[in-house]
Amino acid sequence: LLPYPVDYQPYSAGKVLFYLQLLLFSGLAFFLLLPLMKRTLTISLDTDWLWRRLGLGLWRAFAAVLVFLGSILTGIWRGLEPVVQRFVVNYLGQPHTADSEERSVFASSWPTGTTALWIVILLTGYVLVAYS
Repeated sequence: LLPYPVDYQPYSAGKVLFYLQLLLFSGLAFFLLLPLMKRTLTISLDTDWLWRRLGLGLWRAFAAVLVFLGSILTGIWRGLEPVVQRFVVNYLGQPHTADSEERSVFASSWPTGTTALWIVILLTGYVLVAYS
């Protein structure tokens, strides 16, 4: 498939003999050194200690800090919850029912002219910030 002639013989006798010698002598070395690879009853500390012990300890400390911060934020939210509820009711309103005509600031209808004015103001601000 190459555009020029290639004279390559993958299975010549010399190459096959060379690779068979490599295979046989590496197998011989393995079986001769096999008695030296007996199991010993020792403890080997390796770099996996970092993620097995130290990493687990750091993860538990991080989780404890998150639980502590969660309890603090829960307490803060319980103090702010009435303020947020008043804001939501005043500005976003409650669901409109048939018997209630009262609407909040953002739930009320705005005249088209006021809406267009706010669109022009916001787009002008965006253009000034984006192209200055």
